[in-house]
Amino acid sequence: MTAPPQPKPCYLSRRRRLLAQLHHPLLLFSGGEVPRNAPSTAYPFRADSNFLYFFGPCEPDCAAFLDPDNARISFFAPQRTPQNTLWTGPQPSFETLKQSLGVDEVLEWEGLEGHIPRLGGGRPLESLAIADERTTQRARKLTGQEMSFGKPGRRGPPALLRALANMRLCKEADEIEEISSAVRITQEAHLAAMRHTRPGLFEYEVYAHLLAVFARHACQEAYSTILSVRGEVLHNPHRGNRLEGGELLLVDAGAEGPHGYAADLTRTWPVSGKFSAEAKAIYEVVLLANQRCIEAVRPGIRFRALQRLASQVLAEGLAGVGLLRGRTEDILASGALSVFFPHGIGHLLGLDVHDLEGFEEALSEASPGPAEGMAPPPLRMDITLKEGMVFTLEPGIYLIPSRIGSAELQKSFGEFVNFEEAGRYVQMNGGRGFGGIRIEDNVLCTPTHAEVLTAAMPKQPAEIEALVGAAL
Repeated sequence: MTAPPQPKPCYLSRRRRLLAQLHHPLLLFSGGEVPRNAPSTAYPFRADSNFLYFFGPCEPDCAAFLDPDNARISFFAPQRTPQNTLWTGPQPSFETLKQSLGVDEVLEWEGLEGHIPRLGGGRPLESLAIADERTTQRARKLTGQEMSFGKPGRRGPPALLRALANMRLCKEADEIEEISSAVRITQEAHLAAMRHTRPGLFEYEVYAHLLAVFARHACQEAYSTILSVRGEVLHNPHRGNRLEGGELLLVDAGAEGPHGYAADLTRTWPVSGKFSAEAKAIYEVVLLANQRCIEAVRPGIRFRALQRLASQVLAEGLAGVGLLRGRTEDILASGALSVFFPHGIGHLLGLDVHDLEGFEEALSEASPGPAEGMAPPPLRMDITLKEGMVFTLEPGIYLIPSRIGSAELQKSFGEFVNFEEAGRYVQMNGGRGFGGIRIEDNVLCTPTHAEVLTAAMPKQPAEIEALVGAAL
């Protein structure tokens, strides 16, 4: 008989550390399958990230009761029935689960409400809201807590959120390897997409090459891939455009590995394999901002300083190509840069592609807002970098027709934005527009500098031009 797998030491260590910080019993949920269009047709299951952090990949409808008074952990899993086996195949027995997870007992999920009063013994019980609303409703009934997954700071008790945020913020060695693995697969996928790009294809044809790499490595998309010549639409979900020479293809895609860790990489390249003069000039401005931010990373620097640095480089560069005018300090103070750069410089990366999103109040050292001397856009996060943090750096420039043509923005920023010149860009490529350019890397903060996990993915213009269409 084959011995059951042993629990990974990292999960045991994390649970011990969490138990030592709890003041009340904690009930964590994996979440269940969410129907896509019929009860029997569900979206692919993915466990809640906090559950993954402490227990690893699991089947739907699991829970764990962590008791700080006796350091016991009771795990709940669905019943093993012949009917379930018929449709989904055999699952490990409760005894096998107990040994492979390193928990004290495994109980039936279906009897959760009956077991919790016995395990809790009348003590206050805490839990966390998760994306699966039906499971969150169950948690509310069991704990009496008011919590909401979609409201920052309301996912659970503040002390619990702070404890979880502090544990997950700086990555352990095994987590860095998981992210690095997702990065390697993501780079391979981007290279496949780049090599199969040529005029005349549709966006979805290039997308197919990217997805094939993910599937070959048993990975999923960490988020809905952005792959479009309309890169000025920041989270563009559409992939139906025909690729035309002169256009830029922006690809923002990341793999999620089997244990839930994500990569998040963006590159932009010319459909024809050759940057136009205008595209190359703006691309090099974005690239310089990306490089300067990477060079500035070290423990102790505030993330708002990186936002300020990227914005300064972008403002100076856009002035150089004639899209902005005036003193850089005045441009930044006015908010005029947001016409072309309307988002933050980056976000945490880990078990979620926007790692610890919803934990902002537990993480922020000050209320998120503009960096000093700047008008919006606001920061995505405002924390001091520490060794072990993994995050993205993703400056971008976008020629967005609705913003360039906005009478309100023209009135507000006419002193600093050359709207006439911007209008010329919007009319490029036969009126289809210039698009957008974003360059995004995944960065680990080491004791002295930034380790660029995505360094193997080319981003110099000449390197990119040599790769586009190379497979055709």
